[in-house]
This record gives sequence, C-alpha cells and structure tokens, in this order.
Amino acid sequence: MYDIITIGGLIYDIIFLIDKGKVLKTKPDSLKEMLCFKCGAKIYIKKAFRGPGGGAGNAAASFSRLGLKTAVISCLGNDVYGKVLIDSLQKNKIETRFIQKTNKALTGFSLINSLESGDLTIFSFRGADEKLKMPDFKKIKTKWFYLSSLATPIWQKILKEVLKIKNVKIAFNPGQVQIESGFSCLKSFLPKIDVLILNQDEARELVFSANKKTETNLKSLAKIISSWGPKITVITAGKKGAGVLGNGNYFFRKPFRVKPANTTGAGDAFASAFVSSLYYKPNDLKRALFWGIKNSASVIKKFGAQNGLLTLKELKNGKK
Repeated sequence: MYDIITIGGLIYDIIFLIDKGKVLKTKPDSLKEMLCFKCGAKIYIKKAFRGPGGGAGNAAASFSRLGLKTAVISCLGNDVYGKVLIDSLQKNKIETRFIQKTNKALTGFSLINSLESGDLTIFSFRGADEKLKMPDFKKIKTKWFYLSSLATPIWQKILKEVLKIKNVKIAFNPGQVQIESGFSCLKSFLPKIDVLILNQDEARELVFSANKKTETNLKSLAKIISSWGPKITVITAGKKGAGVLGNGNYFFRKPFRVKPANTTGAGDAFASAFVSSLYYKPNDLKRALFWGIKNSASVIKKFGAQNGLLTLKELKNGKK
C-alpha cells in the first residue's frame, strides 16, 4: 500500500540562463510578451543546469521528502536519460516498478530558457511520455493518486479508470493537453476530483471554454470551477499568490518575497506540498496553502525543479 502514486511525465530538464534576447511587449488582450533573438545568431549561455524534471517526477520527489510512501506511473525510453531518471527516483526512495519502458521513442526532455528575472520559455519534447499504456490498476494499492500533465493519447481512458477506484482520493493538476480539451471534455471527470489544481491562465482558459465570461479574479474563477464538482479548487497566480476554495470557505495567501533564480518546477512544488498537507490534515486548507507557497518559494531560489524541495521538518518549522 502506497500513500500516493503520481501519474504523468518523467522529463530530463536542460535549463540555461541567458542575458541576451529582447522581450517584446504585445497589445492588451493579445499574446503574452515575446522573447526574440536575431535569426542565424549564435547565443552564448551564461549558466546551465541539467537534471530530473517532469510533473510526475517533480511531485514524486516532493511527496517522498515530505514523508509519503511514493511510487510513479510513467513511460521512459530505453536510453541513457531514462536510466538517469530512474536512478534519481530511486535515490529519492521512490518506487519505480510501475514505470513502463519503450524502444519506440526517446525519453522526453525539456530545453528551458531562463531569463535573469526567473521567467521561462520552455521547449518540451514529450517522447516516451506519449507512449504510456493503461496500467494494471488492479495490482496497485494506494491512498491517493496525483495526476499531472498526461501526453498519452489515452489520457482520458486512464483518468476514467483511476476515478473508478474506490476509497482513493484524487488530486488532478492537468497539463496543457487536458486544458485544451476544454470543459466539454473534462466536465464528467470534475465531480469525482478531490483536489483540482490550476494556475490562473489555465483556470481562465477552462472557464472560457465553458462559454463563461473570462474572469481574472481568483475567487470568481474558483467559484465557477467549484460549481462543476471538484471538492477543493486551488488556483495559483505566481507572484500574486494563490487561493483555495473548499468546504464553502475561500482562503488566499500572498507569496514569500524571494529573489528567483529559476521558476522551473514551482507549480509542482506548490501542488505536491498542498496535497501532502491534506494527507496529514485533510480539513486544514490554510495550512495546505502555506505549505504549498513555502515549498514553491524554496524551489525557485535554486536552479532545477527538485533542488529546493523542502523536507517535512523544514515545512513544519516556520511561521504561518
């Protein structure tokens, strides 16, 4: 019996810091700011980092450090980077027996361009992540499932099977593939979700896909999404903070003031600490919010999605 099992991507991250390139502002209600380089130029990298990443991997590393017996369901290529990711999981005392292997694709990787401000541009190759097949859930026993971004074409079938399992709590931190599928696709799943975690842009996109007015206020977004069925709705807004709606109560918390070295993995750090807090104290949403924000703040102070993850002792110590 596991405390929690993550399902999703295991990715090898290559993060590089640059001080070149121009950020172009765009018109309101248009695209976000754009990062531009001279075509044909050679851009020198100021600083680089290589290491494990991916939603399922980052969350699993965090859950394990927070004292939960953790396993991962994912798919890797039969290559050197797949072995590196397996080794990293095992060093973090994470069960890898449910990880699938394929010869049909390379292990996924991300090229992450980080500006000195901490803002990111990510080039993501999902690779073997897209080859994930239906796990044999009859042989898997856990108290919680944590579903992150799923690139496999059968992600809806996997989610449907997970939601059929009795006496298991479900945390869902959907990726872009799931968000782009829209409300019409997700509406049947949402009433069965215990904890739904989105960032502000994802929440707005999901609400807009339901033909609702695009809200920007976190509380308004949380109310709309909660009306669709999830027991707890969490929406993060980066530098602005995060809000949670559950049991009829809404709580908001501002982030810690820290100078970011790199924001890779911040969302995974928040989500995993939030869920871990609920594992220990199911009804304490204020503490869960505090844990999430504290863990996220620690991660962004260091390069790499997993280097700044806190332990249970470190999270428990400190003011709320």
